[in-house]
Amino acid sequence: MSGWEDGSLDDLARQLRMGAGAEMRAEAEIVERETHLGRLRKRSLADAARDAMHRGDLAVIEMPGRVLAGSIAYAGTDYIVIETDEHAIDVRLATVVMRFDSSPEGGRRASGGSRTLRARLAEYEATGEPITLVAPGVGAEVSGVVAVTATDHLLVRRPDGSNVHVPIEAIALVIRPRPRP
Repeated sequence: MSGWEDGSLDDLARQLRMGAGAEMRAEAEIVERETHLGRLRKRSLADAARDAMHRGDLAVIEMPGRVLAGSIAYAGTDYIVIETDEHAIDVRLATVVMRFDSSPEGGRRASGGSRTLRARLAEYEATGEPITLVAPGVGAEVSGVVAVTATDHLLVRRPDGSNVHVPIEAIALVIRPRPRP
């Protein structure tokens, strides 16, 4: 029994705590990592954009022939609105690749936007404001005002008075000039 009396019991207890404690910490880290992955798997692209908006992240949008960067002003179910110094741009999420970069700016709350891009386009019909539609899949960029938001397309009146029919599903970007303060 003299072996237990000279402090080896303390050493044994320390070794048991370190071994079992290290195993428990490692197991907890695995569970935490798997829980985080599970949350990410359930998240939509709109959810990711909304989270980035709340954090105040900068959105960097990539598509053929364009790279845009701006703060996220609104996140709907199928589009986001980013703001640059000169433009407010509605971005259809299914047509671009995005990344979110941290920004020293504070985050924003979602307010003042339409739930879907189609509803947003109907707003432009009502306001009559000039817009530029970018539809890279069909190789088109059309500027004008939305005369009619139909079931599957927009009728856009160009400044020269001509009308163009643009399929809604082809639209990747809607670019509007930002009002000057």
